[in-house]
Amino acid sequence: MAFKLLVLLFLTILPLSSRHDFYISVCYIKEVDKQLQVTYRIFKDDVVSALGKIAMENEFCEQVSSYIQSRFQISEDSRRLHLNLVSCNTEGDGKFETISCILTSDDHFPDASALMVQSTVLLEVYDDQVNMIHVQMQSAKKSMNLDRDRKTFEVVLH
Repeated sequence: MAFKLLVLLFLTILPLSSRHDFYISVCYIKEVDKQLQVTYRIFKDDVVSALGKIAMENEFCEQVSSYIQSRFQISEDSRRLHLNLVSCNTEGDGKFETISCILTSDDHFPDASALMVQSTVLLEVYDDQVNMIHVQMQSAKKSMNLDRDRKTFEVVLH
């Protein structure tokens, strides 16, 4: 929902000729049923540019997930978490078509005291890429924009 509002805001302030001249992804990190869940949302045309050659349409979700996981890391108390793909959904159309990958971690530690996030998603493709990260776990609620100048941030959970 927040992603849609952000896109609508950009659409209303940008002239018609320069639509989608912004590069942004949105990531939500939260605990769901005692599992750490990451929802990473990205414009489809941007990730297609990053992937270069797409194998087959039925493998696209796995390719996007692999791409995100190779450029996104999350750690709890200095222990890197392994993420597994749960689902991949598309929404919208044209330049505004987005892909949402939902990933979970089997090795999540619910009593962790700190969460470290690193994202370089699409930074190798677009100079002005911004990766918005939203964390809502335990009593912590924090958002951060990561880009070329800032690729990591830490959230204290207790």
